[in-house]
Amino acid sequence: MAPPNPADLALTLQPRTSLTFEFIDVEDKDARRKARSHVIREAKQRQKLETLRFQKNKEGTKRSLAPAVSRTKVLQPVLQETSVVAAKAVNFLPSISTVLEGLIDPFNQFPVKLTSGKDLGLVDHYYTTFRPKPFLLSDCDYTPVKKLMLQVSMQDAASFLVIISGAANDIAMRSGRTQSQQSIEYKSQAMTLVNKRMAVSQSYFTDGTINACSMFAGTELLFGTPETFNTHMDGVMEMLKSRGGYDKLQQTNPLLASLLAWHDFAGAAALACHRRFAFTSCDPHGTSSSLKPVEYTAPFNIPRDTLPPNYTLYDDLMILLENLENATTLIRAKSMDKSKLEQHTNFVAKLNSDLIRILSPPTSKTTPFRRFLIEDSFRLACLIYISAICRSYGDWESQSNVAIEELKGALLNDCQSWSVAVEMLARFLLGGGKAMSQRTVHYVEQLMKLFVPMDWCQWKSVRDMLLAHFLSADMCAGPLQDLWRCRIDL
Repeated sequence: MAPPNPADLALTLQPRTSLTFEFIDVEDKDARRKARSHVIREAKQRQKLETLRFQKNKEGTKRSLAPAVSRTKVLQPVLQETSVVAAKAVNFLPSISTVLEGLIDPFNQFPVKLTSGKDLGLVDHYYTTFRPKPFLLSDCDYTPVKKLMLQVSMQDAASFLVIISGAANDIAMRSGRTQSQQSIEYKSQAMTLVNKRMAVSQSYFTDGTINACSMFAGTELLFGTPETFNTHMDGVMEMLKSRGGYDKLQQTNPLLASLLAWHDFAGAAALACHRRFAFTSCDPHGTSSSLKPVEYTAPFNIPRDTLPPNYTLYDDLMILLENLENATTLIRAKSMDKSKLEQHTNFVAKLNSDLIRILSPPTSKTTPFRRFLIEDSFRLACLIYISAICRSYGDWESQSNVAIEELKGALLNDCQSWSVAVEMLARFLLGGGKAMSQRTVHYVEQLMKLFVPMDWCQWKSVRDMLLAHFLSADMCAGPLQDLWRCRIDL
């Protein structure tokens, strides 16, 4: 490493001239004048310093993102990684204006060298602003999960690069761009580090490599595809086998084990995979009488009260079924209960609000857009169900049977693997079944298992089929159908 330039040290470390502190009498005009002078003088000094910093940053055309070298202990693999990344340093794109602009990492705490405020700005964005869509739409706190990711990734350069790559990608998406060149370059450097480790047998199974692969999987849930997510997680499983399995990792590195459990749960929540570490949802020191399957229960070491109510698609469907149970009770019993009527009115309004996004087709085949297609399919099925039971107001038994037969002829045919489970669930609700019952959970769990293998194109086909039926079928005729025919301009 080249010795620091004295001029640079003079710029960044030069102590500020101490200013005397004086009390101001607010009733004294001369004192107020002194106060104004004091503020203006301080502002000019700050402006001058910022100008110097800006000029210094502008002069440099390259920035190093090499792993930071420890001052107390030098590890051979880290030195190799440093030389590789430093040799491939690249110019990065557009400046990100944040409160950290122009600063550096003063205590050399990050596992990569952040020599620009632009890099620190990405860390700032990740920690203060970034939230996945389910947390953002429900206005829930994602901080506990981010803290866990940062705490684990601060120990590894490749994992940390994945974090700032994700932050750059999030900023690009918020500004209307599909991808970020910055994000691609950061992710490429992270992959270079991991590939170098893969070439060295003693580095293949390290905690850092396992964590980096897990973080790659996590970014696929945010910006990628379920297929790539599962590829990374399968790689993590193979590495864990060589380390003695997940149980062994829980003993040697419980924080990393917690992060793996979170990514595993997040994948199952989006129906991108089946749980690989499902047992981590069970608190070994407690018992639970919940009907929810372990597959869709959050790891016990993640604060569950910060999760959105419908974070898992299992929970999303169960909430919808509870409201359909309420709608069935109102029609079947001809109830005029005020609280039930209010709940139903709010439910229908929420369905119509959520489905507004079908007017703007998805722009990419990523995991979040696949989830939107699944959620839209659930909600369109709810509108079809509500429209059908409203027609059964006069003669419930015969009309509900007619509705089931019409659905079987139009939607629930033998071509769909999920048809039988949906039919049984619909019959159970029409017969007065409870949403929060073991039987409903059984049907829903069957559906979730059938939904996991379905890709983006299959879900789009299901969504389009349900929408076409809702807009055209006689069984759905009524105010809801009229509203959506008007919205789509049919």
